[in-house]
Amino acid sequence: MRGCSASSSEIAVAMSGGVDSSVAAKLLLDQGYRVIGFTMMLVPASPDHPEYDEVRERFAGAAETAMRVARMLGIPHHVVDLSGEFERKVVQPFVKAYESGFTPNPCLLCNPSVKFGALFEAARKFGASQLATGHYARVRFDPHRGRWLLLRGRDRRKDQSYVLSGLTQEMLERSVFPLGDLTKQRVRRIAEEAGLPSAQREESQEICFVGPGGYGTLLQARGLTSVPGEIVDLEGNVLGRHRGIAHYTIGQRKGLGLSKQQPVYVVGIDAARNRLTVAERDKAFFRGADLEAFNLISEERLDGPAFATCAVRYRGNEVPSTVEALEQGRARVSFHVPQFGVAPGQGAVLYQGETVLGGGFIVRAWR
Repeated sequence: MRGCSASSSEIAVAMSGGVDSSVAAKLLLDQGYRVIGFTMMLVPASPDHPEYDEVRERFAGAAETAMRVARMLGIPHHVVDLSGEFERKVVQPFVKAYESGFTPNPCLLCNPSVKFGALFEAARKFGASQLATGHYARVRFDPHRGRWLLLRGRDRRKDQSYVLSGLTQEMLERSVFPLGDLTKQRVRRIAEEAGLPSAQREESQEICFVGPGGYGTLLQARGLTSVPGEIVDLEGNVLGRHRGIAHYTIGQRKGLGLSKQQPVYVVGIDAARNRLTVAERDKAFFRGADLEAFNLISEERLDGPAFATCAVRYRGNEVPSTVEALEQGRARVSFHVPQFGVAPGQGAVLYQGETVLGGGFIVRAWR
């Protein structure tokens, strides 16, 4: 955790009802901070959503567990309904991305805009000057650069710096990550020893606003219909039919319904023509990607090409790369080793050792 001292101002803790955020609150309390818990309600915008009840009950259950943890710790707790903000800044872009043939990661949108944005603004009304979460990451100030740095979590198996790569300098300055130096095993043990209600709660692997029917049900409810179209090879020869581009992502092999001797993979999604392009595996590797909304963290600017390692998906393998910042928040990344299945819509996050150089959204991958 960043080095800061307890003071009379409160630290808000985003409490999801899970073990990580519960332990984050306990650790801060043990260190003498004045802690106040907040749980976000992010239910679908309309009860017309076919899985509205399931998603609403999931958030209600999380809020109830968080409230029990807060009561046990003796800290105040508030539930903040940010459904409208979440709808505009996460759900709608999520749907639009699939409509455009992209494969979005909603956490990359939610963290800067909702959790470290709207939630912090709500917490500030209660006197909070900082926001803590249960992310496995670290933040510190580098006086030589005059910049706040985002660093990997010590537990590389749980490192979540990737999904925090959109945080601005202002957001990092007010962020606290109490679990940054801990392993998941140690966090579980702390929760068990304290008897926290969330100690044995399983980690969620699903998108928080998607019900048991999967994201396809959500997309259909938002008017994105599955229109079948052509599957072609790199020469444009029609090989078969797909059931709607939203059901596919770059690098996908299964579920194509093609009978070919050699396995083929999705290498292109053309939303305008409602067409998938497939090829054999050696054609599914990409040498680089163009990025938008590039957020430079550890440096104020790049005066030329910079060397880093790059991850093109959450907890994906990193490869040596060269990144060049362009105008209007764009960047170009060249992989020194071609990468398989680079999907537009995902984040490309660049590291220099333990430090996040920056990250942006992939809008095009090139061979």
